Amino acid sequence: MAAQKQFLLGILVGLTVAFVISVVQMDQQVHPIFMGRPSGDELFIGEEAFERDDHEAWDRSIERHGPGIMLDIHDEHAHHDDMSEARRLAKEVRVLVWVMMSPNNMQDKARVVRDTWGKRCNKLLFFRSETDENFPTIGLNVSEGREHVTAETKNVFRYVYEHHLDDADWFMKVDDDTYVIVENLRYFLSNEDTREPVWFGHHFKTIVKQGYYSGGGGYVLSKEALKRLYEKGSDPKVCRQDGGAEDAELGRCMETLGVRTSNTSDVMGRSRFHCFDPETFLFGGYPDWYYQYDTNGARKGIGTMSDYSITFHYVSLEKMLVLEFYIYHLNAYGIINGRQMLNRAPFKSQKVYPTRI
Repeated sequence: MAAQKQFLLGILVGLTVAFVISVVQMDQQVHPIFMGRPSGDELFIGEEAFERDDHEAWDRSIERHGPGIMLDIHDEHAHHDDMSEARRLAKEVRVLVWVMMSPNNMQDKARVVRDTWGKRCNKLLFFRSETDENFPTIGLNVSEGREHVTAETKNVFRYVYEHHLDDADWFMKVDDDTYVIVENLRYFLSNEDTREPVWFGHHFKTIVKQGYYSGGGGYVLSKEALKRLYEKGSDPKVCRQDGGAEDAELGRCMETLGVRTSNTSDVMGRSRFHCFDPETFLFGGYPDWYYQYDTNGARKGIGTMSDYSITFHYVSLEKMLVLEFYIYHLNAYGIINGRQMLNRAPFKSQKVYPTRI
């Protein structure tokens, strides 16, 4: 009798162990957890948070993830999309995008950018204030801190001009929490001439006579604008080299150099560059200062954003992955989206002369 009970107990223990092992294996297939860094198409999101102005949402998204949690963003499903137009523009409108990295969680943030929108750029570069031998960013040897972002930005554009001028037609700056829909950027720029002294972004109407563009929303320089910034803008007698608000100081510099701002809305008057995340532009809740700054009147709602929007800012790690899914993977069956002609007439060069050169 005792032997029989021992036999049954052995079977019960064996079944229990087998069940636990199967559950663990299933759970690992859905949420693979490893202690080390992932490789391939798996995405590592760390938990170390940092504080920097309105980037608290970014911090919270990082804190929600424990160390070693990976998200598999590889999609083996064939979507059968017609990408011929996007491929054509990728060859004809070459875009270099550089990302200014904040010091904490660089590997996590850079990996998200690289594996989502960054892989669609013709050239993608990561910069930070100091060289880090453990991470492939380009060091600028500039003091850390927001009071030195102007110097960082000037140094990056100087580096880009000296090393990558022939690698692209347009040169874009974004933050590490900016999401870029690169195909829409190329479509917008396809109507413009990089030989013109012009730059584009989310337009603010204050501080500078012709206005300037939000740094977080991303801004794009033509090759001629980059050339003027390099050849004349490096002179401290012409443009401020450090201090102040980076985007406003660059705006002052561009105006001095005769580089013009331009209307970046689509033909229906809807915004394309955005200095906040999509939810803010859908539902409102703007900070008080924005009502005095925004050229478009701080509007909200679906009808205010272009179908071919280009950038959104203050986008957390999680939200970058969500946007990637919504834009490039989710489809409604039976609906075939046709191309829309939403570009305005191109920027026309005018006789605008520098004010102090």
